[in-house]
Amino acid sequence: MYSSGGGGNNMAAAPTSVVVLDRGNNTTCTINLHGATVVSWRVNNQEQLFVSKQAVFDGKKAIRGGIPFVFPQFGSWNYGPQHGFARIIRWHVEKAPERLPSGDIEAMFCIVDNEVTRSMWNFPFRLSYRLILREKELHFNIGVYNVGKDVTFSFNLLLHTYFKVPDVRRCQITGLQGCTFVDKVISIS
Repeated sequence: MYSSGGGGNNMAAAPTSVVVLDRGNNTTCTINLHGATVVSWRVNNQEQLFVSKQAVFDGKKAIRGGIPFVFPQFGSWNYGPQHGFARIIRWHVEKAPERLPSGDIEAMFCIVDNEVTRSMWNFPFRLSYRLILREKELHFNIGVYNVGKDVTFSFNLLLHTYFKVPDVRRCQITGLQGCTFVDKVISIS
């Protein structure tokens, strides 16, 4: 299923602008073109992602939850919104969902620089975002292309994933020995 509203690479997307990857056996993935945010990933009809009840699907603000796409800046930014513009801009469907010989479902999305992005980050670029829905896995392939011949740029990129868990107070993250990290959760009430 592929449903999309409106056209152009502007900052606003219709709330119904979604692409659904359906692998069968109640395994689906729903991507909102506003920010190319994965808003649902169901395996055997069990939701894997958390989306806040306070999430706004107005095509203006970043969607709170799911898997937002952060680019070209992580955190606060003097030139634009926190976590950059990729999560608040309308993405294009480069390749509609298609079943691969393996049975997996693939779709591709992209954005390119425009007036809005250049007002915050004045570089020519192209972002390509390929999602592959497998039986119990969701794979992402991301390409950042510098289409300028004479200019180099640096950037931050990440998928800011919100996993759904039964009780966040009982979650643990292990295996970070020797790594530098910041734990922003002081206490949960």
